[in-house]
Amino acid sequence: MVLVRILLSGDVMAERKYSVVAVGAHPDDIEFGCGGTIALHEDRGDTITLVVVTNGERGGDPKQRVNEAKEAARILGAKKIEFLGFPDGAIGDSIDVVAKIEEVLRGMDADIVYAHTPSERHQDHRHVALAATSAARDRTALLYFETPSSSNLFRPQYYVDITETMERKLKAVEVHRSQMTKRVIKPDLVKGQARFRGFDPRFEYAECFEISHLHGLIPVPQSRRASR
Repeated sequence: MVLVRILLSGDVMAERKYSVVAVGAHPDDIEFGCGGTIALHEDRGDTITLVVVTNGERGGDPKQRVNEAKEAARILGAKKIEFLGFPDGAIGDSIDVVAKIEEVLRGMDADIVYAHTPSERHQDHRHVALAATSAARDRTALLYFETPSSSNLFRPQYYVDITETMERKLKAVEVHRSQMTKRVIKPDLVKGQARFRGFDPRFEYAECFEISHLHGLIPVPQSRRASR
């Protein structure tokens, strides 16, 4: 694995503010997959929008889950959060899902998009990944994040040092109180995953991504990109 540090200080890109959109199938997916990176974007003044494709009704009371997601969005510094209202457990890779995601991306004039990896065992995650890939085809960058249901086909290519925002990521995860009976969402395991992902790039805590497309550098502080 070859790791290349991307330095942004002094670069014109460091001065520009970006529109960043993260797309998740359910409440809590974004927080687990890229919460630390989203908080870094907020720190540099980027505009953050979260898109949640379902209300997570198969995982609990949908009103509670929506409220938890809104609270998490505030912790991460998101300007707004959109709920698309598709049925939990039955999202399809359809033009309807593509069109709704694309509508948000156009409305926010999104530069950078984060979404589920297509290498997913959960059908909702996989279909959201495919829909987001189509919806974000004209955006500057599309990066895929992992979740506990990602398969072993997930191959990290881009690492972000989230050491400074790890606590905010954990707080955003912890507000999903309705999900704390699920083993994979427990804060100590989320922290352990970030520590594990930090091993290759020599960060204390990291999030990692696959690259769908990346036209130039993206403004994530202290990030590293990997190639095999």
